Amino acid sequence: MQGYYPYLYPTKFLLGCLGYNSLEVRRARDQLTIACKTLRGIIDAPDLLAVLARFFVPDNYCRGKKHRFFAVPLCRIIARAQSPVPRVLAALNGLLDSNPTNDLFADEWKMILLVCQQYCERI
Repeated sequence: MQGYYPYLYPTKFLLGCLGYNSLEVRRARDQLTIACKTLRGIIDAPDLLAVLARFFVPDNYCRGKKHRFFAVPLCRIIARAQSPVPRVLAALNGLLDSNPTNDLFADEWKMILLVCQQYCERI
């Protein structure tokens, strides 16, 4: 008995052949895109900017530990740690760690989207 077309091939095979991305990749890319647009001032959302724009600023002291660029808030429960803001800030830190030459504020927008897409496909 022959099945219907989507049941003939595995989902990952179809995603690769058709060039689509999984829902997880699209969701992560969209969240990173919204965060980058907010940080660059393309989206005017002062409340979201106040939550996202938490940076570690170097001081004159010598630290033994290297801090990441974005300060991810401390989360006591798992549900808060997996909520959008800490997840996006952690993803932005991972994006900047994997591409140290990438600058979210100065690079061209198409380059930022390409780097975000590649990062989301890797994770």
